[in-house]
Amino acid sequence: MATTPQAADATKATDATKTKTTAEVMLRRLHDYGVDHVFGVVGREAEAILFDEVEGLEFVLTRHEFTAGVMADVLARLTDRPQACFATLGPGMTNLSTGVATSALDRSSVIALAAQSESYDCFPNVTHQCVDSVAMMAPITKFSAQLERGADIVSLVDSAVLNSTTEPVGPSFISLPVDLLGAHVDGDLGDPPRVDAGQKVLIDPAWQDSVPRIARLLAEANGCDAVRATDRDALLEALRKGSELGRPFLIEVPVSYDFQSGGFDALDI
Repeated sequence: MATTPQAADATKATDATKTKTTAEVMLRRLHDYGVDHVFGVVGREAEAILFDEVEGLEFVLTRHEFTAGVMADVLARLTDRPQACFATLGPGMTNLSTGVATSALDRSSVIALAAQSESYDCFPNVTHQCVDSVAMMAPITKFSAQLERGADIVSLVDSAVLNSTTEPVGPSFISLPVDLLGAHVDGDLGDPPRVDAGQKVLIDPAWQDSVPRIARLLAEANGCDAVRATDRDALLEALRKGSELGRPFLIEVPVSYDFQSGGFDALDI
């Protein structure tokens, strides 16, 4: 049966709605995790990513990539949710790495993104402005990877967010070859996000089962070196649980404060 021109046009329109650029799919997935700002500086990859692809996600142009990393770091700590920053390739990425290091030291959930030379011309220290960004970011991030296929972008973002929000919280990094960033891929995002980005992921979800042993160790301890309590509510729940088990706590542990912590109110305990 012959296809009419009208039917052919309709088929093309339908196919167009099913495909999106890798950049748009990436930004949509980040937005699903609650990211509504991306701080950064764009370079020659601007043709591949305009940051106007997703409604409700705003690009904030900064004067320096380091500033973009710090802004994402601070906003992540204020909102207790992942935040994103972006840099162009080469020196732009190296500038961003200082802000990413700040995020690592501050224990904040930052998703750092940087453009990379085209996948067919990615030869670190040979191609113009091409460095091994994944290797450079690896020591200061919890997850560092490069996009190898446009179709992998959703799973790559999922892995970056999951690692970033798992205790101890810290930054993740994704390197984005320019040609793949602008390539068209299936617009279907698949399953919803695997984690609630607003909730930190505990390495052992069954930590409550360890409360009796923790209570015994605290009761028998002659002293305590240090406790890092990222989740205030989890620590308070452990104390209350111990009390319910007939192990009331008399806490006589020295407490120190750093410039970011507020400590515990004795009345809460």
